[in-house]
Amino acid sequence: MSKTQELIFKIMDLSIDAIFIDDTSGNILMCNHAAEKMFGYNEGEMIGLNISDLIPKEDCDYLQPKYKKEDLLEEIYIPRINKRKDGTLFPTEVNSKIVSAGESEYLIAFVRDMTEDSKIKDRLYYLSNYDELTELRNRRSIISLLSSQKESYCLAMIDMDSFKHINDTYGHMVGDLFLKSFGFILKENKEIEAGRFGGEEFLVLIKTPNLKYAKRVMENVLLDANKTLSLYGGIHFSCGVTTVNDLSVDAAISKTDKLMYQAKASGKNQVIAE
Repeated sequence: MSKTQELIFKIMDLSIDAIFIDDTSGNILMCNHAAEKMFGYNEGEMIGLNISDLIPKEDCDYLQPKYKKEDLLEEIYIPRINKRKDGTLFPTEVNSKIVSAGESEYLIAFVRDMTEDSKIKDRLYYLSNYDELTELRNRRSIISLLSSQKESYCLAMIDMDSFKHINDTYGHMVGDLFLKSFGFILKENKEIEAGRFGGEEFLVLIKTPNLKYAKRVMENVLLDANKTLSLYGGIHFSCGVTTVNDLSVDAAISKTDKLMYQAKASGKNQVIAE
């Protein structure tokens, strides 16, 4: 390695991003230690590889057999999926440039690992759309889902019975256990999409316009709930179900809410459909 190459390498090694110097066919001539660490290679192992070795095969369509300056968007970082030595995939942002040195041209690539950024974005998305305790959709998310429906469906409103008594008798930790366990029951049922509407109330989209069938689905949920946490008497709830055709989401919620209160007034722990 010449003194110039040694200096270039030392400068490259100051970067926390991966830096590659390739020929215009994408063969790796030099890279910094950050690149080796990012992609899981030992020192020197990446030299001679092609950039196609660092990309999943199904994503290689955008690669060029020989790069020219006009092939690259040199002013921006582009989201990419890259592949580590062990085959695991991870999100990156890549900025590539063509640089001339004497009579030769080189492809220079700067790669940022966006794994942590992606995790943060995923976490923010989850927090804005899901209830952490029950792991169901939150109020905004379930209403958004209902509003996006193009075909008729059935809607259920659920309110857990005597929930204040549970909290007062056994404490809020047991109350949270009830909510979490009920969330699991709803989440595992493939015939529905559920969201926590607030407190101990839940909205449930039942994937059928058939009211009788939808009532049976919710009665089966009720049976499962009654068997859960039997040490505390099981999970009891009152439920109202209706078919949503021409009703607005607000009108459908209002109707199921009234039916749910009818179920409570009629003895609780039951499903009323209309």
